Amino acid sequence: CKEATPKCCGLNKAGCAAKVGECTWDFLDKTKFADSWRGSCIPADCVGLNSDSCELHPEKCEWKWGGDWKTSCVEKSKKLMITTTTTTVVLAEPTCKEATPKCCGLNKAGCAAKVGECTWDFLDKT
Repeated sequence: CKEATPKCCGLNKAGCAAKVGECTWDFLDKTKFADSWRGSCIPADCVGLNSDSCELHPEKCEWKWGGDWKTSCVEKSKKLMITTTTTTVVLAEPTCKEATPKCCGLNKAGCAAKVGECTWDFLDKT
């Protein structure tokens, strides 16, 4: 485990737990890292880990090169599970009425070409 400013790498589990909010324990088994416990305590936000250390923690960290290795390892975004309820409503046939037809009936590209005159407002008929 290598980090730009050593604060977490090399700490045992108890030492890592003592640094709440600063470090997190992501245990590496011996197939990933010979001295697995030495690489298991990492910065909570992953920032500061070098590329090799970052890749050892794919569940927590991801490498997003930003021009400086010291800030390219970042905390992996958490995926949210969202449950939605869908209601199907039958809509009336869309109508477009304007005194001087200049926008009605245009597709999105045609509407976008008339900057300042037309606004795209997609009506989903489902």
